[in-house]
Amino acid sequence: MMTATTSTLPFTERSNPLTQNIDVADCKGIVDMLHSCDEEMLAGSFQFPGLQDDSTVRTILGAVDHIATIMQEPEDHLVVMSGCGTSGRMAFLAATTCNRLLRESGRQACCAYLIAGGDRALLTSQEAPEDDPLLGASELQQAVAGKKKVFYIGITCGLSAPYVAGQLDYCLQHLEAFTPLLMGFNPVQLARNHGIETWYKTVKDVVEEMERATKDNKAFILNPVVG
Repeated sequence: MMTATTSTLPFTERSNPLTQNIDVADCKGIVDMLHSCDEEMLAGSFQFPGLQDDSTVRTILGAVDHIATIMQEPEDHLVVMSGCGTSGRMAFLAATTCNRLLRESGRQACCAYLIAGGDRALLTSQEAPEDDPLLGASELQQAVAGKKKVFYIGITCGLSAPYVAGQLDYCLQHLEAFTPLLMGFNPVQLARNHGIETWYKTVKDVVEEMERATKDNKAFILNPVVG
C-alpha cells in the first residue's frame, strides 16, 4: 500500500512490495519473488503502463519508423543515444552494438553515444557533468555537427538527469532537425522538480515540454513503470 510519502517518491527510488520479505525468504521464495518482478516488467505496475501496453507499443513503433528513416540516409542523418552513469553505459552499449551490426550487414554506421563525463564515465563515476544541462546541450551540438536530421534518445531512468534534460531542451528548440525521445521508468508527474544551478528550468519543466510536443507528434516519451 502506498503512503502519502511513497506516492510522491519516484518509482525508481521505491522498494518493490513484491520483494518486501526477500531477506527472510528461502531459496525458492526468492526465485518466486524475482519471477513475479519479471512478470511485472511486462504487465506494468501500480496501474501504470508496462512494456506490453498498447501505448508503450505504439511509442516504440513510432520511434522505429523514425530510426528506419535515419538509417536510409546515414551520411546526413544520425541516431544519438545519451545518458548519465548506468544510463550512459546503456547508450554506449546500444550505439556501438547497432553500429557493429550495421557494418557486418554492409551498411553504414549511423549511431552515436554520449555519456556525461565522457568515456571515463564508462568505468568510473563522473558526477559533476551529470548535473550540468548546459554541458549536455553543448556536447550534443558537437556530436551532431553537419547532420540534417537527428533522432535523439535521452535515457534517464528516474526522469532526473540535468545533463539529459539540457539535451532534450536543445532538441525541443530545434525540432526542424531533431526528433527527441525520452526514455525512463517514472510517470511524468514524478520527474525531478528541483532547481538546477546555472539553469532556469527544472528537469520536470523539460519533461512537461516533451509531453506537450508528443501531442503534436514531434517527440516521444517512453516511460513504462516496470516495478
